[in-house]
This record gives sequence, structure tokens and C-alpha cells, in this order.
Amino acid sequence: MTELSREMLAATYHYTSVTNEHIREAVLRAALALAESVDASGEALLTAFLAGYEFACRAGRLAAPSHYLRGYHATSTVGALGAAVVCSRLLGLDAERTATAVGIAATQAAGLKAMFGTQCKPFHAGMSAQHGVRAASLASRGMESRTDALECKQGFAQVMSADFDPAAALGDPDVFFIRDNLFKYHAACYGTHSAIESARTLRSEHRIDPADVATWLRRVEQAKRAQRADGLDKMELRLLAACQRQRHAQRVERQPIEEIDQQQVCDQRLRHRVHC
Repeated sequence: MTELSREMLAATYHYTSVTNEHIREAVLRAALALAESVDASGEALLTAFLAGYEFACRAGRLAAPSHYLRGYHATSTVGALGAAVVCSRLLGLDAERTATAVGIAATQAAGLKAMFGTQCKPFHAGMSAQHGVRAASLASRGMESRTDALECKQGFAQVMSADFDPAAALGDPDVFFIRDNLFKYHAACYGTHSAIESARTLRSEHRIDPADVATWLRRVEQAKRAQRADGLDKMELRLLAACQRQRHAQRVERQPIEEIDQQQVCDQRLRHRVHC
């Protein structure tokens, strides 16, 4: 095992507390699935989760920023690495076997940002969790892999990024990245929250009836175009602002589509103009 892999893994064996975030989507799913299978204690589950979360953050920093800018969905790629560490911890693997699991996960890591706005985006989270569970399970059974897969020639960082920053990855060993975690207010893309909140304010504080407004003009730095034919996209700004005005914004992801007044929402959506 190389010194970089050893140092990145070393910190993951001492963590004892936890929260959650975007990397969580892969890491927590893997943790819950395997913890139930091995009948892990709550403390063991939380410790493993935090180890995987922190490792994923450090692995992401190793290849940042061009990994994401090139079009890789980090929840899927880096998430698989964190999921492998979570599962390795739950299975009681030593550092060498854990590094092997990371290598097995690294060679499976995939996920394209081009899929944003389609069902493949949430699929990425489940896929990366699956990769982590599989990687640790295979490592525990003796499957071999490079233990320096993140930093070696033609490895994860070199192939998937123009950047290689070990100093950023190792950072301060006393820093917990999970403390910088952000929590979403709505079940939608974070970039749409300001539009949702402004719609809420106009309705609740200023009593503006959406039916009385002919056109809503929004100015933003960036805007995502709807990619689904029916416009029911939890990342599409105009749709979510319209849903808020119909009091559906917080339930777009969870409420069955057939229970939403689609015609009203779509009519409102057409009244929105977004300028970048």
C-alpha cells in the first residue's frame, strides 16, 4: 500500500460521531444495507458511516475540481469509494483489505452529469452504494486489486481528473468534513431553493394570488432547462416555483404525481421567464 492510501485510510479508524449530506446518498444506503445483514450495533453503524463519509470527501478533494467539471457525477463516483470504506469497516477489514475494497470500487466508479434531469441521476446513488457493498464483500473473500488505485498511473485520479492534490486529500487529520454539511430545505435541486423560497414569501407574506400574475420574471446566474417531456422535473426552476405557488413544492418528490393538479402547475410554469 502506498503512503498516500495508508494516510487517507488511517483517519477512518478513529471516528465515532456522525451526520449526513450528498455523499451520504451512497454512503448511508450502503451502511444501512450491510449493517442490517451483519447485525451491527448503532455505534458500529455510525462509526462506519462517518469513516466512509470522511474518506469520500478526501478522495473527492484528491481529484477536485476537474473531476466534476469533466462531467463525472461525484455522488456516484466518489460515493462508491466512501461506500466501500463504510462496508469494509462494518466487515472488520484491516487497512490492507480496505484499500483493496477501495480499488475494487474505483474500477467500478461511473456516473455522468449528462444524466441530470433523468431517472439515471437518483439511480447513480443506489448504484454507487451497490458498488461499495460488492467491493468490500469481494475484498473480504480474498479478491485482489491494486491498493493504490486512487493515485497510481492510469488510476482513479489520473483517468478521471486533470488534478491530483494529495495535500488537499490528506488535509488536517483533525478536520471533520461532515461538520460543513449543508441540509436542504426542499426535496429539489439546491439551486432552485431561492426561487421556491421567494415564491413562498410572495404568497405567505404579500398574499399574492398566482392567478393574478401574468408573467413571473426571474434572473439567475445559471438555469437548467427541463429535460422531461412532462416538465415534472425536481431540478427545473420554473416548475418548482409554480409548484410552490400551488403549495406542492415540498412534496414534488414524495407525493404521487397523480395527486398533483398537473394542469394548474403546468399553466403556472408557462408564466415563468428565466433570464441568466
